Amino acid sequence: MNKKTQGNGAVVMLYIGNIKKEKKIAAFLREKGLNIRYIKQGDINKPLNIILGNAGKSGHLKMEEKSPLNYKLPEIIIFSGLSQEELYKLLDEYKDSGLEPVELKAVITPVNITWSLYRLILELEREREEFK
Repeated sequence: MNKKTQGNGAVVMLYIGNIKKEKKIAAFLREKGLNIRYIKQGDINKPLNIILGNAGKSGHLKMEEKSPLNYKLPEIIIFSGLSQEELYKLLDEYKDSGLEPVELKAVITPVNITWSLYRLILELEREREEFK
């Protein structure tokens, strides 16, 4: 996975509130040849493609895509540029590594790439509730 993944522009966007946990996860991801882009609290209302570093179309954010004041980002990992096979392998390796889990995980798609980070989080939380 290392050289192939790194060569295809795979990026993992990451926000972990705990610095020790974040460093361990980042080291694991780098070991797998992935580029990391750290998400900051100030990114909450930005479109995902902008956080990812891609200009392009960002669209106009609707009111429901903007976070309330003082909204605290949850832990989240967002994958971009991995094939389905690479993603499943990475998730299996993550699980086997003994690293603490991160509840919210997402993959960048053509549909969600222009969503705000907040809208993506709301969608992930809604989906999680549906599965409970």
